[in-house]
Amino acid sequence: MKKKVYPSADITPFHDKFIWAYLDSDDSQNKKAKEKYAVKGIPHIEFLDSTGESLGQQVGSSSPADFAKKLEAMLAKATPAPATAKK
Repeated sequence: MKKKVYPSADITPFHDKFIWAYLDSDDSQNKKAKEKYAVKGIPHIEFLDSTGESLGQQVGSSSPADFAKKLEAMLAKATPAPATAKK
C-alpha cells in the first residue's frame, strides 16, 4: 500500500486530512500498541479520533478506490454533525 495506494490520485486528497503514523509491528518497542489494537495482520490501519479512541480499522490491502471510500467513512465518523439552528 505504501508504494501504490497511498501515493495514488484517489488518496492524494486525503493526505492532509489525517495524521499518518507508521509503526513496525516486528519492533519490540511497539508491542503495547500492537496488543492494544489487536494487530494480527499486516497492513493493519487503525483509525483514531482526536481523543485517541478507535473509529475503526482496516486489515489487509485494498485498491486505491476502496481505501478512499474507507477514508471517507472514517472522516464522516470523526466529524461531528453540524448543529441545527433552533427556531
